[in-house]
Amino acid sequence: MTYEEVELSECLSDYTGAQTTDYSCKCGGKEASVSNKFASLPDVLVLNATRFQIKNWVPMKVDVNLNVSENLCLDDYMSSGKQDNEEELPEDEQEQGESAGWTANEAAVEILSAMGFPTVRCEKALYHTGNSDPDAAMNWLFAHMEDADIDEPLVIDASSSSGGSNDNSAAIAQVAEMGFTPNQARKALRECSGNVEMAVAWLFENPGDEGEDESAAVVADATPSGPVGHTEKPHKYELTGIICHKGTSVHAGHYVAYVKKDGEWVLFNDEKVVSSSVEDMKKLAYVYVFQRV
Repeated sequence: MTYEEVELSECLSDYTGAQTTDYSCKCGGKEASVSNKFASLPDVLVLNATRFQIKNWVPMKVDVNLNVSENLCLDDYMSSGKQDNEEELPEDEQEQGESAGWTANEAAVEILSAMGFPTVRCEKALYHTGNSDPDAAMNWLFAHMEDADIDEPLVIDASSSSGGSNDNSAAIAQVAEMGFTPNQARKALRECSGNVEMAVAWLFENPGDEGEDESAAVVADATPSGPVGHTEKPHKYELTGIICHKGTSVHAGHYVAYVKKDGEWVLFNDEKVVSSSVEDMKKLAYVYVFQRV
């Protein structure tokens, strides 16, 4: 399969762009605009291109040319914080609005119902898997067919998280069913914001990672007291290193690194260290290392 070349700026714009999501609060709104922005940036910025994907539960390598400039400015992707025309919801109101106002994704319910699942099971599965992906909900249903309360109406506790975002035991179970340990599943889900398919792909990309137990996860998820890194503009970076995978399969080949030294690129390939051009390999790298300038 041939893929079109993608610009790094397009990827960053997609990641930081606004998206509309279902949201219910006392103000009467039913939708909200959500976007991801950077609050601060580090001295060394590492970007990971997703080169593996899961098709029919089989990891596959995807060679998409990514056009990356050696000079990068991230000013357009920085967060400007709360705007003057915005008002923060009280924390308790926000939690109650999210949990009490939760409704199942109608399109996903229709898809699952067409497969023969009762509506109450469809709603419960969607609640525990993020309320968007029918495939993830179906996998949850197969894993919980024998639950004693599977046919009981869904009861949403206002003190619990919305859509089970914090209680990810179901997601951990789904990843563990692929042959991984709960500790590996727990860490992969944290690294991938709870997305099961991305977590499985992350584990295939990091086969030696043993994961983390529950106590370590609590420490890792602790929120820092304030932004760490640089907040002042301009946020300009220079590409100083890339890591590439040589081989056609995720199960074969090896990794090589290119490092920029005194304005020239040097290839590190096992014991071989030579000066080399990086233009072609730069488009297929897995890891990009940028240094703040």
